[in-house]
Amino acid sequence: MISKVPSFFAFSLPKAGSTLLDQVLKDISSEAGISYFAPTNDLFRLGKNINFADFDVEILYRSEGYCFSGFREFPHFLSRYRLSGRKALLLLRDPRDILTSLYFSTAITHSPPGQGSVAQAEFLKQRKQALEISIDDFVMSRVLTIEALLDRYIQNLPEMDVRIYRYEDIIFRKHEWLRDIVDFIGIAISQEAIARIAARHDQQPPIERPDQHVRQVQPGDHRRKLHARGREFLEANLSPRWKLLGYPFERARADVFLPREILRRMPDPREGWSVTARVIDNARVRQIEPAFLRRTADCVIDPSRGAEFLGLWLEDENGAACRKIQAGAHYTIACILHVEGHLGKLSLGVRIADAAKNGIAGINTRLLPLKTGSWPAGTLVEIRWKTKAPARAGDYLFSCGCALESEPGVFAARHLDGYMGCVSG
Repeated sequence: MISKVPSFFAFSLPKAGSTLLDQVLKDISSEAGISYFAPTNDLFRLGKNINFADFDVEILYRSEGYCFSGFREFPHFLSRYRLSGRKALLLLRDPRDILTSLYFSTAITHSPPGQGSVAQAEFLKQRKQALEISIDDFVMSRVLTIEALLDRYIQNLPEMDVRIYRYEDIIFRKHEWLRDIVDFIGIAISQEAIARIAARHDQQPPIERPDQHVRQVQPGDHRRKLHARGREFLEANLSPRWKLLGYPFERARADVFLPREILRRMPDPREGWSVTARVIDNARVRQIEPAFLRRTADCVIDPSRGAEFLGLWLEDENGAACRKIQAGAHYTIACILHVEGHLGKLSLGVRIADAAKNGIAGINTRLLPLKTGSWPAGTLVEIRWKTKAPARAGDYLFSCGCALESEPGVFAARHLDGYMGCVSG
């Protein structure tokens, strides 16, 4: 018999207890007659990228009797569907421990996805890179990634009826956690079943197991694994939003959940950014070309798929082209894109990294959002990103990219860490 419980969603972040969440919900669903559906897990096993998935949610979604789980990020296909009032669970973790755990998973423990797939090749490439650098360099390079995943939740979950959990509050209180989940969702199963499921998944390795998926469960592992350089970088570059979630973690809460209003109090990831895009002519290109920043020797240029960036420059808050900007001042990152083919709608983006290529800020038109439309072949487009300069003086690397809006991971053109500018104190 199919359960009449209103269908619900379960979200987490990579290495935040996401597998544990999946496993307990699968058991709870089986006990309660709820259909458990985790499409992204199946996509991973097949070597498919979730960003390319285009599920028709109207067809897949059932209002009763389903648990939709397995989400380590908020997928783009769900953002097109009205989820207002739908129940959801969100499991988070200290980002310092997420990034530390991600290093061991990438370098050692995770099995590659999809035999012979593009995703497998990319995974093995990342494994090789992780093994060639220190754990500190790895976590420093991934800060922007974890911030972007949090961005997606901040933008999409506040309209849902969401229950927020922290890994640190539930990892040693699984029975209480599961009881709260079933009460929140409205699932009718016995206390004996809850206790049995909690005990089944209560793994607490007495010593660290470096080659196992459940390596260790103690909060604060970053303090034991990272050197001062890595810890200090994370302290300086993780966004203040994590502090609203209670990180760095100090002590467990009396409740196993956070107030749902906390997401609404989060600073919008788009705050402080604006972007405009306009069609220009060759005369404008010739006018601004002397201001182009010199391309770095280490610039990574993706093969052109119908577009090319001609150059990037900076402007101070008065609109004057410059190579040096004042710390904390408003300024503009500008670039010119030459659309060479018929590409359809494009998603535009920009990234800022420190001199060691660790991303510290980034934005794209999917997040803002800006409707870019479709530009015909031969069009020159001037893209202007207004924001605030980093607070620290030093050299910074600027990247620009554009992707097909229908396939966010496919770049039509990208210059990664391609241009260096200076921030003065």
